[in-house]
Amino acid sequence: MISIFKHYMGKHYGSFNFKKVKEKTFSYQEEKNLGLYLHIPFCESICYFCPFCKEKYTKDRMIKYINALLKEIDLTCMGQEKKNIVSIYFGGGTPSLAINYLDVILEKLRKYFSFTEIGIELCPKDITEDNLKKLKDLGVNMISVGIQTFSNKLLSSLDRERLNTDSFHELFDKYSFDVISFDLIFGVSNQAVHELISDFNKSFQSGATQVSTYPFIEFSYLKKISTQSKKEKKKLLRALVNYAESQKLHRNSVWSFAKIGSKKFSSITRDNYIGFGPSASSLNSNSFKVNTFSLDCYIEKIERGFLPTEVRLDFSKKQRVLYHLFWAVYNLEINANLIEDLFGLKVNDVFSKELKLARVLGMLRKTEVGYKITTRGAYYYHLIEQAYTNSMIDKLWGILQSDNIPEIISLN
Repeated sequence: MISIFKHYMGKHYGSFNFKKVKEKTFSYQEEKNLGLYLHIPFCESICYFCPFCKEKYTKDRMIKYINALLKEIDLTCMGQEKKNIVSIYFGGGTPSLAINYLDVILEKLRKYFSFTEIGIELCPKDITEDNLKKLKDLGVNMISVGIQTFSNKLLSSLDRERLNTDSFHELFDKYSFDVISFDLIFGVSNQAVHELISDFNKSFQSGATQVSTYPFIEFSYLKKISTQSKKEKKKLLRALVNYAESQKLHRNSVWSFAKIGSKKFSSITRDNYIGFGPSASSLNSNSFKVNTFSLDCYIEKIERGFLPTEVRLDFSKKQRVLYHLFWAVYNLEINANLIEDLFGLKVNDVFSKELKLARVLGMLRKTEVGYKITTRGAYYYHLIEQAYTNSMIDKLWGILQSDNIPEIISLN
């Protein structure tokens, strides 16, 4: 089915062609539901399975980066009116390494944007009283903790430190955040159903309001790790979905589950967004662009007065709506009214055949505002998302981290 999907997409919507570009401006003034992402590309130690842009932390490199980041914000935003945005998210890397610089970054951003929602990724060892107090004082109200697993056996296979989470619940009670999301990995070799369920339970017991359970996906440019088969991953995911339902938890995305009544949060789904920092991407109603992955190149471009954009994809109208649909399905809901408001197209007209087929196959059901993705549909999205990662994200990021970047990168 996945091969049929990929063939259909390439035939009907064409290749996604990223062109190497030099940019001095990025228009966002008219964009709706705009979010910001800021990438902190440093870690104290490098996880060999992590595909994201990062390097070993040094104070000197951090200071150079922060200075360049502040200049990038000015280059991007200068001359545009102050704009209301939906959220800011600090990712990485390890964003907590920049915790003492967040105040100057947020001060700079407030010059150009109005916002109330601020999220940040944290490592388990970052959950300290001092850090949580600093974040609360800065106005951070959403945190995402990269637990991965509580199992010492699985932590060892991932070359991660053992966890001490005894104080988590007490600290989260003291410094309450609107959202406390724990990230787990499933599908690592030899992971049993009971181990995944145990990780899931311990996350909520430690104070999480939401748990996101991501399948382990190998990237071609990283060291290989032993993972489970599609059949074994399906067994784990199905067991998790059934268990979450038995616990009266709300499934708010393909891989995320939350306490009923808690605030929903996703770091990866925004209608439009601006990304700052090396490797960060930006999305508006017409294009998708990715910054250089090299910190040295990032700093050099900014010092020369250029935005750090490396490549840009200019969407056709259908491709842009299709991209929106991809992430809408991840959130398990297609809002037809929102799509018309954002892109001026009626999704039922543009994708009538596709939506009808998905309903016949039991993947969607009609709602007052559009469509809801069923459990069956969520599973097939789970497969398609992994295929998308392997054939598009893996290829694009691998090329952008190489020394030889072609003028055009064609993905389909």
